[in-house]
Amino acid sequence: MLYRHSIVLSLYVLARCLYLSGTRICSEFSCYLLVETVQSWDAAKDHCESLGGFLADIKSQEEQEFLDKTLLSKSSIASDNVWIGGTDCEEEGVFVWLDGTSVASGYVNWIPGDPNNGLNAEHCMETFRYHNNKWNDKKCSEQRASICEFK
Repeated sequence: MLYRHSIVLSLYVLARCLYLSGTRICSEFSCYLLVETVQSWDAAKDHCESLGGFLADIKSQEEQEFLDKTLLSKSSIASDNVWIGGTDCEEEGVFVWLDGTSVASGYVNWIPGDPNNGLNAEHCMETFRYHNNKWNDKKCSEQRASICEFK
């Protein structure tokens, strides 16, 4: 019975990915949707949630490499920076993923010198194309594309 439930759940996740609009791809980790419309981090978070997902968390080098080779390699992305789901809004300098797990407790891919809280106003995480999609902290009101994740 548990096996059948697992198959049904896997098919449900796959079906959600197939019927979402936009550029999307599934892997062993999750399904992902590249939202090319630029928006603030909060708007991107709300948009992902409205679709039944969340701003992507990248918790392994393999997941980072998968996204680098697929969604983040698209030359059509309107911005060179793409929102992902980490923030230090609750406690300065302590970045957490939206599920509450500490970014620092697992895989990290920061640009050297980041996070740096530039101008005391950078509280949201993005990938930065010109730094090989390494992570950067950025002002949350900046306009960026984003990646939604669906479990």
